[in-house]
Amino acid sequence: MNFRKCLPPLCLFAFLALVFFFPLLFSGLILARGDTYNYFYPYWDIRNAAFRAGELPLWTPDLFMGAPLLANPQLGVYYPPNWLTAPFRAPAAIALSIVFHVVLAAAGAAWLYRESIGKGWLPAIAAGLVFAFSGHIGAHVEQINQLQGLAWMPLLFALYHRVSSRGAPLRDGLPLAIAWAMQILSGHTQTVFISGVGLLLFGLARACLAPDETSLSRRLPRSMLLLALPFGAALLLSLPQLLPSLELLQLSNRSDGFDLRSATSFSLPPSMLGRGLLPSFDGQPYSEYLAWLGVLGLGLALWGIACRARADRQCQIWLLLALAGLALAFGRFNPLYLPLAELPGFNLFRVPARFLALYSLAMALLAGMGVDALASARERSAGRAAAVAGALAAMLLAAAFVLRADPGLIFGHAPLGAASLGHWLIAWLLLLFLLHSRHRHRGLAAVLLLTLELFLAARNLPYNDLAPADVYFAPRDAIHRLRADQGDELPPGRLLAISQLFFDPADIDALRQQYAKRDMDAAAQFQALVAVKKLTTLMPNQSLVWGLPTLDGFGGGITPTRHYARFSALLLPDGAEPAVDGRLGERLALSECWGACIPNLRWLRATDARALITDRVHDFWHDEIEYDTTLWRFWREAPALDFADSPLDEVRVLHTAPFSDDRAVALDYGLLLTVTDPAGLKALLDEGERILAVSLVDSRDPSTFQPLQPPPFQRVLASDIEVYRLPAGERAFLAPQPVILPADAAGDQAALELLQAGEAVVIQGAAETRDLELAGGAVEITRYSATAVDLRVNAPAPAYLVLADAHYPGWKASVDGAPTPIYRANLLFRALPVPAGESSVRFRFEPALWRDALLAGGLCWLIALALLVHLWRAKGTSQIRETE
Repeated sequence: MNFRKCLPPLCLFAFLALVFFFPLLFSGLILARGDTYNYFYPYWDIRNAAFRAGELPLWTPDLFMGAPLLANPQLGVYYPPNWLTAPFRAPAAIALSIVFHVVLAAAGAAWLYRESIGKGWLPAIAAGLVFAFSGHIGAHVEQINQLQGLAWMPLLFALYHRVSSRGAPLRDGLPLAIAWAMQILSGHTQTVFISGVGLLLFGLARACLAPDETSLSRRLPRSMLLLALPFGAALLLSLPQLLPSLELLQLSNRSDGFDLRSATSFSLPPSMLGRGLLPSFDGQPYSEYLAWLGVLGLGLALWGIACRARADRQCQIWLLLALAGLALAFGRFNPLYLPLAELPGFNLFRVPARFLALYSLAMALLAGMGVDALASARERSAGRAAAVAGALAAMLLAAAFVLRADPGLIFGHAPLGAASLGHWLIAWLLLLFLLHSRHRHRGLAAVLLLTLELFLAARNLPYNDLAPADVYFAPRDAIHRLRADQGDELPPGRLLAISQLFFDPADIDALRQQYAKRDMDAAAQFQALVAVKKLTTLMPNQSLVWGLPTLDGFGGGITPTRHYARFSALLLPDGAEPAVDGRLGERLALSECWGACIPNLRWLRATDARALITDRVHDFWHDEIEYDTTLWRFWREAPALDFADSPLDEVRVLHTAPFSDDRAVALDYGLLLTVTDPAGLKALLDEGERILAVSLVDSRDPSTFQPLQPPPFQRVLASDIEVYRLPAGERAFLAPQPVILPADAAGDQAALELLQAGEAVVIQGAAETRDLELAGGAVEITRYSATAVDLRVNAPAPAYLVLADAHYPGWKASVDGAPTPIYRANLLFRALPVPAGESSVRFRFEPALWRDALLAGGLCWLIALALLVHLWRAKGTSQIRETE
């Protein structure tokens, strides 16, 4: 490869990336929607903070009551380009990574064209433009690790083409293994799988369509072997990430694969073809369904097919790959996909629509062929031009008809309007002009017009829907309050946020004025306000950013563990689905619970939940007096309240069933009863299941009131949300008379049933029962950090110590310096045996498997890089000798 000749196209792609992503890079605005905000910003911040401290991010106590970090491949801990972002906070780091990988995707597609199709730079540049700056890549900037994986896909195809076309499998196969390892380390496993399926199809097509006289029975095994060996080497190079992730996968809800319904969820509906394969100027369709190349890009690809498909083997191969990618993307709408979805590999992933990556890459290369054909004097066929223009016109008309007929097919987005129709018509007329033009620079004109169209269409992609950085960086009132309450608590108490984000931020008017000054449209303002509400409630992963531990979190991928999902059944209402991907707070925000199905006090105490965050929109106001209904379920167990010493002399009780007292006032949402003495209130509390809310009121000035909460809850903040404080729970305790069960699936089910029935502690995997009385025992936590916990224990008899932190392989324990096994308690937590008397207990997160994987993987990288340098030097020496 001549790097001097490659430099100008590379600079062009870099320049275009700066132009396309100018607002994201230079406006001071950030991505504040989708997985970027919910998932990747918090994880990247905690990962980069660990990098800056010279550490590996191993474990966090701030999500899911404890969760592994490095084992989660989506963090990309071992992905080298991520190391370069360590000095930056997450929004800037992700913006830089986006631009770098878009340039990598463009350069890779251009090189793939030159490697497998033709040596012309103009069509190669067109292929790079179409792949990197079109809808599919642009829509996936919100999933940064998916974008990173997609950026490596063209290089994989180029390197596989090279290794299967030349006679030096080792020299050319080793770069393929390294590139594949980089894709694996970027962290989006499904993209690795899709790349593997694409390469397999590519190899099969090349073997079947090869023009040489070698028999297929010889070509096919060689082609598959040249694919399998680099992949095996890539797995060895990925060992530092692969082994920890496989360990986590064994504990994941995905360990047995998805059922058919889940595995085919988010399949590409045929009704979305028009909106997905053609650019939109009337709202943003669901990003997973986007794979548009622009009208000009699609027309050029059709022109390339029309000119080359009959005689050009490479055109046939890429056409087959495009059709295969589209067919697989249909998922459940393709009957042939249904048996595939139950096979190993396919059943581990949702969103078959992501196979559009293969369609996007193949069509980008076909568009490059179209540019080459357009610039070639021998390809000026009026009949072909008419056929291509007619086919494209028919597609545009069909798409317009479908989208006009049923706007509901695009999930509530705006129906197709004049902007899209006008753009399609202008682009079609330009294509028609280019196809019939005789100008010698029509190929260059096509690339320039294509670039302009892609830029205009990209204005409606997610990376141009930005928000002020304050929606991520500026702490809200709840954060200030919770951090102040947390103080020097050891360990810091956990919180649980329950919300559907229905409330308006308290400063919504000021925010809207700020957004209007930035010329943000209604859609961008809506996304920014949603982000503010997520920051206010610390949902779903914002607790990572502010160091406020939560019972909840947002996982996806292979987190949280199935132990967490099973434990979540104790916190959810009866019949609710377990929190397999986290987001417990959303599942608890149900209308039948008046907006907040707050878990039983027993489980709040068992998880050491010391704060609750809820919406305030379900509270009632009557005669300008507030009635806090959030905790209505807990009045039935509330103790008697004595308000005799309060300057507020009346208690107004909102309830749902009539009492014998004739003073009850009927309201639309219940009955209101005024009580003037503690005895009267006690009588009502005895029938507490009827009570919705209680407020103290000054009879002389009813505007002076105080909403009451059933003990032990204390409302410490009431603004756009409500924050309730709870006493410290049982973070570490000696288990009285635990039930011992096996640590298997049957044991999990039995443990869940026992806990639901009221059993106090169930320990799984222990060998002996210790059921002595433990009155007078004491446990004190003396040190608490992400990877280390020290406790001082005084047990009156041999007992089991329970620590309400998530159990996970890699945690080691010692009692008085002697290694001690850790068992699983109450489905999720850690337990170990302690002797009678005083003892010192230490928990350390020291996963030996991860350390060994890092050493083995590091050795493989050293060998691979040394071998690569040796082979390159040998190649250079050979070329010099041939020249001489």
